[in-house]
Amino acid sequence: AVSGATYTSRALARNVDAALAAYAAAPVETFASGEDTDAFSQMAPLVVVALGVGATLAVRRSRKLRLVVLVLNVAVTGFWCGEYLSVSLLRGWLAEGADMARHLPAIIMLLVSLLLAFLKRPNHYCTWICPLGSLQELAYRLPGPKLHLSPRAFRVMERIRLWVLVLLLLALWMGVGAEVLDYEPFAAFRPAAAPWPVLVLAGVFVVSGVYVPRPWCKLLCPLGELFQLSCDAGRKS
Repeated sequence: AVSGATYTSRALARNVDAALAAYAAAPVETFASGEDTDAFSQMAPLVVVALGVGATLAVRRSRKLRLVVLVLNVAVTGFWCGEYLSVSLLRGWLAEGADMARHLPAIIMLLVSLLLAFLKRPNHYCTWICPLGSLQELAYRLPGPKLHLSPRAFRVMERIRLWVLVLLLLALWMGVGAEVLDYEPFAAFRPAAAPWPVLVLAGVFVVSGVYVPRPWCKLLCPLGELFQLSCDAGRKS
């Protein structure tokens, strides 16, 4: 219409129409937390979070109560409601803002974790809310031989996790790391939507968790490292 290239203009218009039709037919934010917005799936994870907070603040810690919280984190927060925090979700919030109606449970999880860190209870999300961390801890409770690592080995794992976060942030800054976020193993709690590499990755870390405590959390999780750095900064301030 502008340049006289009629066929080119028609082809561009048809391509735009095809892209819009494909986008309308595709699921939105397949790997983001908070796909369900009904009242039950909104309230259920909040009840589990409240139970975990109560167990954390209790004067006497109950191992049975912790076991209940871990199971609820996996069954309710993870598989049923699909609610969890991830670097992909936080990046989406920074880029586009958070939808309060849709992501309310995840927002509450984040606020509760930050508040408890201020109250000298750091890493609450990782130890009391995260469904993948809870699943790994339940796996480690299964009977069988355990690989007992030295404190030095855990310090090395923490350094690796820090470098994973640094490299990921550098890649995102260069505009080449967004695709990596699609393979965070948290998406395995939506098995029908998650690609098979995510399911395999999550399965490897859960099986490894039978022998080593929380291998994903201690070795690679960039979200856990972000929480750790925020807690360290809070202590220094």
